[in-house]
Amino acid sequence: EAGLVHLDVILGRVAQDDVVHRRFYEPSHPAFIPAKGVYILMEKKGKMVPMGISRQLVLFCIERRKNWRMLQSMAGVENEDYRAQRANRPKPAAEAE
Repeated sequence: EAGLVHLDVILGRVAQDDVVHRRFYEPSHPAFIPAKGVYILMEKKGKMVPMGISRQLVLFCIERRKNWRMLQSMAGVENEDYRAQRANRPKPAAEAE
């Protein structure tokens, strides 16, 4: 797991706007998603083991999250995960100044 980032950490840092504006390609941006180096934990023979996932799969997770939030919004449900993400999302150096 050394040098790897858990999917939950990445999902907390990347917003749909970062995907639209391709900020996930910029290594200096907080929304950067490495091509390899993101992992999830999966069960294998009764043990939780790290499994690497691609940048494309991370982007798919972000897209799916967007659609889930849209459905919740249409149903009038407030998404607490979205509120927490907006409150805790780091700002890039250019925006922080």
